[in-house]
Amino acid sequence: MAEPVNATSHQPPAQPSKAAPSASPTTPAQVTLSVEEHQQLQRLAVEAEQYRDQFQRLAAEFENAKKRMEREKADYAKWAAESLILALLPIVDSFDAALQSLKHHDAKDPMVTGVKLINRQLHELLTREGVERLQALGQPFDPERHEVVQQVASHDQPDKTVVEEIQAGYLLRGRLIRPAVVKIAKPPLTEEPHQEEPHG
Repeated sequence: MAEPVNATSHQPPAQPSKAAPSASPTTPAQVTLSVEEHQQLQRLAVEAEQYRDQFQRLAAEFENAKKRMEREKADYAKWAAESLILALLPIVDSFDAALQSLKHHDAKDPMVTGVKLINRQLHELLTREGVERLQALGQPFDPERHEVVQQVASHDQPDKTVVEEIQAGYLLRGRLIRPAVVKIAKPPLTEEPHQEEPHG
């Protein structure tokens, strides 16, 4: 009996594949510049540096201008109401004087209560706007804050002390907008002792 034939064919062993050669990195081509081209390149570099400096200066100037405009805007908003307040102060003076004249009237009188209400509202408005009344009475004379209309001889007040306030002065956020009109003390005149004439 014949032995079975192995159907598997004998194949030669596979040869290891050879790796494809790696591509060598491309070396950038060297460019040779002429003398004129080299000089032109240097000029362009100098111009680029000048443009950069100019841009930085313009940017700094713009930032400074922006900050200055913001400060001016804030200052304008801060003092914009000054003219209106100055126009309002004489009305406040009138109500202050009216209130003083009504001190001895009946406090329940509708006219008295009405004047008090309006006067209080006016002063509250001034306070909200940053207006402050000067305290002049009893203070030493200050030429920057006081306007003197009269000097009054006084035995009990130091020289140049405010003894009477004719018109109130006001500050707007710490800055004087109207000086106080005042009377100040002065030393009284001293009378020379009377000398009797000698008898002949």
